[in-house]
Amino acid sequence: MNNSKVSLLGTNIKKIRNEKNMSISTLSKLSEVSSPTISQIESGARKSLISKNVEKIAKALDVTINDLFSIKDEGEYIISDIYEAIVMCLADDEASIDDVIMTEKEKEQLKFSVEMAINTIRSNRK
Repeated sequence: MNNSKVSLLGTNIKKIRNEKNMSISTLSKLSEVSSPTISQIESGARKSLISKNVEKIAKALDVTINDLFSIKDEGEYIISDIYEAIVMCLADDEASIDDVIMTEKEKEQLKFSVEMAINTIRSNRK
């Protein structure tokens, strides 16, 4: 992810964290996600994310994952990471395949499959 294109996720984490007067250090302790990882997510420098970390951060901020990916104002956001875009879509309660709403288990299966595919692509690039 290009540093000049701060992600929607990073923007929202920072905004919510600041609204709660919470430091990165405090969020790190509450979420058990390292301070450097949180800082990289907020700045858009993080090139990959683990869905569990997003879940931990949401819980520590007392918001839903959907809140972390929601657009709350008229600003323009660019999502340049395919995994981030897929996670955002799956956070929707109405995510479906063939007009059938996906279960949480199905969403996790899809996320896992996408993570595996992305890791394979990364390995093949080396």
